[in-house]
Amino acid sequence: MSNSPVIVSVAGLNIRYSAEPPLSFSQTDYRGFAVDNACDITLDINIVDSQETGHDESDREVFFVGDCRGTEMPDHRWEVGYTKDGKEYIAVDFFNDFLPLNWLKLVFDDKNGTLYISRRDKDTLQIDPYIYPLNNILISRLLRRYNSFLIHSSVVDDNGKGYLFTAVSGTGKSTMARLWQGEGATIINDDMLAIRTDSGEITANNIPMPYYNDSSRGVALKGIFLISQSKDDYVSPISGAKATLKLLANTIHQPCDKTSAIDHLKNIELVSKNVPIYELGFKISNNIVNIIRQLNL
Repeated sequence: MSNSPVIVSVAGLNIRYSAEPPLSFSQTDYRGFAVDNACDITLDINIVDSQETGHDESDREVFFVGDCRGTEMPDHRWEVGYTKDGKEYIAVDFFNDFLPLNWLKLVFDDKNGTLYISRRDKDTLQIDPYIYPLNNILISRLLRRYNSFLIHSSVVDDNGKGYLFTAVSGTGKSTMARLWQGEGATIINDDMLAIRTDSGEITANNIPMPYYNDSSRGVALKGIFLISQSKDDYVSPISGAKATLKLLANTIHQPCDKTSAIDHLKNIELVSKNVPIYELGFKISNNIVNIIRQLNL
């Protein structure tokens, strides 16, 4: 338990959380992504305990809504938009009694934000600095500032070469990552990655996951594979609009207007022009690892 600020470093984004008394943090390692200090803070967030039964819905313009009731995750609804004074906001309503919060709302500008929370149990003063799904949405919003984005995928580091495998859920992203792990590669993440395009090379970086600890890792991206399970192993290169659109389909983006949608598409095009993209079919065997290594990417 701590009242000291927590600095979280995710894919080069440094977010500092502070909690106003009587709140304190129930953990300070932030799923293994906390750092002692950072020279450049991307966003300062102050967490405030709200006594309101509901958050004000009259002071903002909604441009994207996600309703996650009836899924494998706890029931929640989230939305993003702008307040009337031009700040970004993210709001989440939680519907399960076993969850610690009723709702939250983060309002932020270029450098500072205030996170208002409504506790379900008023006797519980400790909060988890990782609040799902707020932080994944926030990371997605912040990455836009750096021409970067989130994508549903797994990524492995094979002696400094990053290979990304993306597809719809249940196709084999985690299975592929484990096959590579069995051949000596390191799994960067097997569910969701941050792609940075602004550092002179395109990199894939892990982000915190809700249910387990990890540590911050990244790797230069050398190949992207759009995977499907198949009777036979195959790798087939694709390019141009086909590659861009297929990659776009698995990225995470909340477009607020035409300009942001166009900018996101440009970021995908940048990646598709600089990193080879392949369609890949595989049987569940280590043979596909050897086939990809022989590409010499």
